[in-house]
Amino acid sequence: MFELPIANLLLVFTFLSSIAGLFVLIWSLSTKQFSMGPEQAEVIFAPGEKGVPEEPTQEHGGLVQYHHSSQFNEPSYRAQIDQVVRQPVFYLFGSALVWLLFGSILGWMTSMKFHWPDWLSHTPFLTFGRLRPLHLNTVAYGWLSMAGMGVGLWVASRILKTPLVGARWAVWGTHFWNLGMILGTIALFLGWTDGIEWLEYPWQIDGLFALGGAFIGLPLLFTIKNRKVDHLYVSIWYIGAAFVWMPILFVIANLPGIHFGVQHAIVNWWFAHNVLGLWLTPLGLAAAYYFIPKIIGRPVHSYQLSLLGFWALALFYSQVGLHHLIGGPVPSWLVTLSIVTSVMMVVPVVAVAVNHHMTLVGNFRQLLKYPSLAFIALGAMMYTVTSFQGSLQSMRWLNQISHFTHSTVAHAHLGVYGFVSFILFG
Repeated sequence: MFELPIANLLLVFTFLSSIAGLFVLIWSLSTKQFSMGPEQAEVIFAPGEKGVPEEPTQEHGGLVQYHHSSQFNEPSYRAQIDQVVRQPVFYLFGSALVWLLFGSILGWMTSMKFHWPDWLSHTPFLTFGRLRPLHLNTVAYGWLSMAGMGVGLWVASRILKTPLVGARWAVWGTHFWNLGMILGTIALFLGWTDGIEWLEYPWQIDGLFALGGAFIGLPLLFTIKNRKVDHLYVSIWYIGAAFVWMPILFVIANLPGIHFGVQHAIVNWWFAHNVLGLWLTPLGLAAAYYFIPKIIGRPVHSYQLSLLGFWALALFYSQVGLHHLIGGPVPSWLVTLSIVTSVMMVVPVVAVAVNHHMTLVGNFRQLLKYPSLAFIALGAMMYTVTSFQGSLQSMRWLNQISHFTHSTVAHAHLGVYGFVSFILFG
């Protein structure tokens, strides 16, 4: 009697979400957000900035002398943006680096146990079964999520030419997120866990992440509403979508007392894969679409391809994760749907790969000169490699070979460390 009303509620929520998505599509068409001319690709440049490389590690910060437009005085305008967003971004970045160092130590200890299984096994809170989820969650939610949110807030403010509205909310959101990380880490050390991969933190603590994410995301939505530009550059679509998708994924997957048995396994891998594809991937690609053109001083090669890549990701990715359950007691049509959408992910991946490669054509020597560009370009390349690997491993003929090997874990590490982390480092 308890499950039926909740299931109906989730169906109603899904229906209302699809209606809301339809209204967003109608609004974007009516306001010409799908415009694909060169002027839309150049919205990230100030007057006089196009054609001039801007690398922050170079002398004078890579800045150039701009011809100021009558509407915006770029130096003072940018200084105002940076001043407002400085505290939440530095707080998020500083926290992310602490969790990266801590998570890396946990990862090293976990890897050592593959060589010496009895190492520290007499200490309950240092066994493999506790260190492995600690490493995963610390890196995913501590390092990648917090650094990604910091990049998202700063990039969005710069592109929208608007100081972050409600920056204090983002600071409070970071407080809540860090508190969730600390309590969740203690809980996993003590063996208190929900026991589901990527969902190990106890649901009693998960509310802190939901609250923190809301406090960090709302200033972004307010800033988009108060923006000083007409067109939303593709990076804004990626960032905004990530901050909308993640709360839905996180809350539904962590609702207590609803998901059981096979259904719980389905929800588990629906969430686990979407954390990578609908949370971390949009944040990484948003940064790449902003920083690569900005650093080399050249607009993205094809703005049409950039929008195609975004909407194809939104269309195909949500059902990708269930190929992890090939051979399991789940409906075969559901697994087949996941395989089809995994293969269809070739569309956005090729669009992104071609776009970034063609944007860099003629500027490859700058990879040796500009450290930021080298990190970000390599991260973008790893996105292509990781995605093609994922599409191949979703195929039944290959999955039956790779399923119970470390290839699956290596695939996740290639995406997390090769793709997203390198872009965030850049």
